[in-house]
Amino acid sequence: MIEVQISGNGNGDSSSGSSNSEAEYMSIISGHIDSLSDSLRQLSLRIHDNPEVRNKEVIAHEAITAFMNEQEDQRWSITPSAYGIATAFVADFDSGKPGPVVSFNAEYGEY
Repeated sequence: MIEVQISGNGNGDSSSGSSNSEAEYMSIISGHIDSLSDSLRQLSLRIHDNPEVRNKEVIAHEAITAFMNEQEDQRWSITPSAYGIATAFVADFDSGKPGPVVSFNAEYGEY
């Protein structure tokens, strides 16, 4: 499951101070994700080819955190095994610019 939330400007202010709408931000995010399509496909196949369940998603955790660390913009701060959970991670990106805070919350699915 993945949830997307856009709020405020990262300074506790609920207004972004920008004329961009949520739809415009989603368009920018979607465009960036589209530009990573090939590498995201490879990541997806690696996870798919190595099924893991019940908080033992070790290969998936390693693959995703490695992918995030390899991004060329190098503005990601990755915390593997976050919150005392071996398969959890936090990936923070700081653009260095004022604007909204975008949060993606995802969990490994066992369906």
